[in-house]
Amino acid sequence: MMKVKIIFEALSPLLAGGRKQNNNYIRSLEYIPGNVVRASLVQHILDNCIALDYEDNTFTNILEFKNSEYCKKCTYISWCKNFDQIKLTNIKAKGCSPWSKTSLLCKYNSSHRPVDLLHKSLNATQAEKLVCPDCSERLESPPTKFKNEKNTPQSFKRQLITKGGIDATTGTNAQGRLYSIDTIADWQSIEQRLLMETTWDIPENIALNEQSLKIPFDVLRFGAYTRAGLGKCRIIDYYTDNTDVISNLKERINAFNKKITKKSKDKIYLSLDLQSDADLNLDQYITTDKYYSNNEYMQAIKNSIKESLNLIEIDEEFELIDFIGEYEIRRGWDTRMGTAEKMIAPVIWTLAGSVIVLAFNKELVDGSFINKLVNLESNGIGKNTENGCGEIIICNDFHVKYSVGRD
Repeated sequence: MMKVKIIFEALSPLLAGGRKQNNNYIRSLEYIPGNVVRASLVQHILDNCIALDYEDNTFTNILEFKNSEYCKKCTYISWCKNFDQIKLTNIKAKGCSPWSKTSLLCKYNSSHRPVDLLHKSLNATQAEKLVCPDCSERLESPPTKFKNEKNTPQSFKRQLITKGGIDATTGTNAQGRLYSIDTIADWQSIEQRLLMETTWDIPENIALNEQSLKIPFDVLRFGAYTRAGLGKCRIIDYYTDNTDVISNLKERINAFNKKITKKSKDKIYLSLDLQSDADLNLDQYITTDKYYSNNEYMQAIKNSIKESLNLIEIDEEFELIDFIGEYEIRRGWDTRMGTAEKMIAPVIWTLAGSVIVLAFNKELVDGSFINKLVNLESNGIGKNTENGCGEIIICNDFHVKYSVGRD
């Protein structure tokens, strides 16, 4: 598998996911979920499928390799044949990542250096008044979900578009059915369009063309109302990520553990920072209709993490040291049967920015264990990781660079 970093330029406003706030207002998420990206790729391939046009013109939204004579001449043949092997991640604004739930910012100037509390918690540092390291003013939680490369809040420009509803009977504008969609604007400033980035894990037999990287897509459409002109994006650059992941991970783990002074010297501590929302399968251990103690929640999280570790053959014993994060309960309707009568059971989602701290035996890091951790970081945790859910960073250097409470 090759990790390919892809840079997009937005050519029109975007409306991706998001909850319908009321009957006439829809607000876009601040990123494009991986499952929306996959659906966009499927739609693009189907729109350009020659076999579907000449051999089987039955309407379908399912990508299926036809293995016909027309397929041999198709630009997307290798993508179509191996589509289930592609691993996608969410598309975010270029250089952006979620704030950690352990982060604080200056209340009066968000461009000041952030403060991270994770090591303060792990070191059981005595209570003290925390203030901004630049101006000694009060601290508060970050005002946005995302931060840029300078570790300051990233605000997305938005564009409100009013649309008229269409009467299904007459096909004309329905009186009194105006509604608004709050989209991500396709520009960051007057001079610059919105740039976004994502990372795809692509099998080499798909993306390599005569030993050179080749992605056949140029313009893709993401999200809703694409037929009305929204969600148009152009690929302006892509390249393979050649980072030495093993050395990089070892450095992060060592730096993270040097800051920990109050814990066992026989343990190695790992933080898992969620870079996207994760379905950790918590509803298998807890339900949404009763109260659970903190210990019961922690046990459910530990069981869930153990499932993800077992998938990549990490069966070593570990301790769940801490969890700092947020949950959200989501549900919807099962519309596959053409009816909206069946409500899907609620699912407990762990939100991006949440931090999970684990402890393993220290001797493990010197063996093949580090390779397993590389796989864990690559695969993610929880369900639906092939579409970007449960993306993680192990021992994020943000916790070291901005930590407080050091002894």
